[in-house]
Amino acid sequence: MATALSAFLRKTPGEALREYFDRPEIGLPTEFDWPASDAELSGPLLGAIEKMSRVQRDRISNDAERVHALSDEPGQAAIYSVAEDPALLGGLANPHARSLWIFLNAQDRFSHAEEVRFTEDRRRGRMWAGYITEPGSVVQRNALARYAFVSANKEFSGAAHAHVDNFDRVRTTHALQGQRAHVGADGRSVRGQGTVSRARGLRLARLQVPRLHH
Repeated sequence: MATALSAFLRKTPGEALREYFDRPEIGLPTEFDWPASDAELSGPLLGAIEKMSRVQRDRISNDAERVHALSDEPGQAAIYSVAEDPALLGGLANPHARSLWIFLNAQDRFSHAEEVRFTEDRRRGRMWAGYITEPGSVVQRNALARYAFVSANKEFSGAAHAHVDNFDRVRTTHALQGQRAHVGADGRSVRGQGTVSRARGLRLARLQVPRLHH
């Protein structure tokens, strides 16, 4: 967690950090002297944080960890997949700036991005079961269909409890530094000149089933 906080303070542009720390609930002392250079900012900020209460420090550390977790390539893909205006994000300085902007201005979308990232991280692991249906299938969202789905999975898995969430996600390919990328019909990545942002909508059902203990 300390590493995430340090990276958050070093890599997030000063203007974005100021927007975060100027919020009253964060509790940064009003007399804090903001350095003119971003390169000189992390040390003084870290020193100010260390003088705060335990509750305040824990809150900042938790926020920093969440923002930092979505600053890598999979995290940025998740953020772009839920962004209302990908072009706005593309104009921000770096991944930490994009992640923090969503965190501050669209909390629900940030949480959705965390879910997308979690899904991508876990879906190939031992704790995750994936099911493939026919292309173009419609995900039923009504209560009766959800109940039938939960009941069938409880019977199949032997679990006493199961929970199903329906949510939409978009897999986005976005452009950086004047190049564009998209997925061709053969599944390969195709690159070319120009700027493009394309999205493909996916509708998923997430099933949570407690593990059985033998």
